[in-house]
Amino acid sequence: MAAKAEIIEKEERVRNFLRSRELDALLLKRQANFSWMTGGGLNLVGITTEIGAAALLITVRGKFLVCSNIEAPRMIEEEKLEDQGFEILSFPFAPAAAERPICSIPAKTDRPRHCSIQWSS
Repeated sequence: MAAKAEIIEKEERVRNFLRSRELDALLLKRQANFSWMTGGGLNLVGITTEIGAAALLITVRGKFLVCSNIEAPRMIEEEKLEDQGFEILSFPFAPAAAERPICSIPAKTDRPRHCSIQWSS
């Protein structure tokens, strides 16, 4: 795993990007992005896809691991994401269920928002 300072720097880069584009959040599902943000973490179950079984949601105010209740224990134990400050948002094992915890996070603005997430590849 990467040094804490590296993770903090990456988080600040993402938050600066969000602010510069007036965005509320960034959802990272691809393995390469997940690994970059966590300093080497793996969100894959199989090796035949770029999209992992867990995602990272970075907001201006927080950071979240979004995954099924099946993957949550593995992410906590093996990837140590709680130790990196990620709040765990788990949902019952059904890909469409992922949208609910993500869309429940308060936006940084009062403007209307649409929350629609295509979870599967």
